[in-house]
Amino acid sequence: MKKKIIEQSKPVLDLRENDFVRTVNHQEVLSSLKHEARFNIRYIFMTIISVSIATMGIIQNDVVVVVGAMLIAPMMNPIVLLGFSICRFNKIEFIHSIRSILIGIFLCIVCSFLIVKISPMQEITDQILSRTQPNIYNLLVALFSGAAGTYTKIKRKGGEIIGVALASSLIPPLSVVGFSLAIAHYDMAREAIFLFLTNLVAIALSGTILARWYGFGFSISKKKFLLQITSYLIALAIFSVPLIMALKEIVFEVQAKHIISNQINNYLDKEDQIENYLNSIKVIFHNKKKVSIDIRAVVLTKSFDKYAEKRIKESLEKSLEKPVHLIIEQIIYQE
Repeated sequence: MKKKIIEQSKPVLDLRENDFVRTVNHQEVLSSLKHEARFNIRYIFMTIISVSIATMGIIQNDVVVVVGAMLIAPMMNPIVLLGFSICRFNKIEFIHSIRSILIGIFLCIVCSFLIVKISPMQEITDQILSRTQPNIYNLLVALFSGAAGTYTKIKRKGGEIIGVALASSLIPPLSVVGFSLAIAHYDMAREAIFLFLTNLVAIALSGTILARWYGFGFSISKKKFLLQITSYLIALAIFSVPLIMALKEIVFEVQAKHIISNQINNYLDKEDQIENYLNSIKVIFHNKKKVSIDIRAVVLTKSFDKYAEKRIKESLEKSLEKPVHLIIEQIIYQE
């Protein structure tokens, strides 16, 4: 049976050997990556500049500014080196990459914290909120980004563009961590750091797999290789479960908003009504099992309906199967 499997996989192994492994100068790639991933003054300077720009971008809710920070972020190289070091079981490379990453994390959080502390603008924007709701799609994006980043390092081309994809998963969440700590919003900081760690693990994982595919780490034993795979599968499982649960919560929130909007509109759809609209809908998850939904609606109407709030609330609680706190402000409109 084993012999048959080897024979069937031989064409694939030959293709990999000829079209992938032999097309790469392994020593040259490693030498270049180690040089680019060095911890030096340039790394410190570019990290501070990139996180400063990213922090100002999230404060102003300006996606263009955030993208500008992604363009110059230097954290890609040590993370790719981390993937290679795990692939090759190289302790020295592992320590160097971890050191650069940890110092980068510290610089990002401290700089962001200080900028927010001295800033007169401390409002929570959409750019900030988008980094505090991690889900399984963030994990998948990081996996693909890590594969792309590793590929460009191996083939030594297109690194600038891929650097944007990698940085987008790392620098903005760290900026949000610093922002959250500055305004003492610790739950938000926890979610942002979880997003960062998820992306870090996923990027390193895909980097390790691709490096292995291109022939790096062949000298390690089968036992060590199995240890690599097992460790990463466990790490992915640990991160995937809460991310999948978070995605379910996001889906529920979207569906809940749709139901709330429709039921309010349908109940208040009368001939004398000029216009109605929802001012805000907030869904609060107190824990994984119980959900409290707070709703505030503003309605323009020609006549006041004193039963509207009570009846809509009862209808929503029946539809959503959750406790609802509803406030409807009916503004009388006169021509």
